Amino acid sequence: MREILREILRYMPFRQTIAAKIFGLAIILLLLTIALAGFLLYEVTRTKQDLTVVANFDVPLTQSLARLHEFGLRRRLAFERWFGALNAAEPNREIVAEATENYAPFHSQTYRRIFNCPTHH
Repeated sequence: MREILREILRYMPFRQTIAAKIFGLAIILLLLTIALAGFLLYEVTRTKQDLTVVANFDVPLTQSLARLHEFGLRRRLAFERWFGALNAAEPNREIVAEATENYAPFHSQTYRRIFNCPTHH
């Protein structure tokens, strides 16, 4: 009976040496590392695509809006100076002319920025 048990244990698939178990564990860890590296490469590619969208669309749009805001503020300042000069008891013709001269380019630049805004489809 004892010899039969020895023969059964000898041919069992789970009977391995410690070196074989460590080698199997190392192979499993190597495969997990390769799978993780592949997943991370995929994520880097996807992140690159997202950054391309941000760089090509969001950043120029933000810059365009900042310029539009700047032109709007300059137009408002020119208008307020113009309005103040016209409402004075004695309107100074030089200030009115300068304010008119400053208002016109910022007014046209503001509308040009609004209506000629680049569109991305």
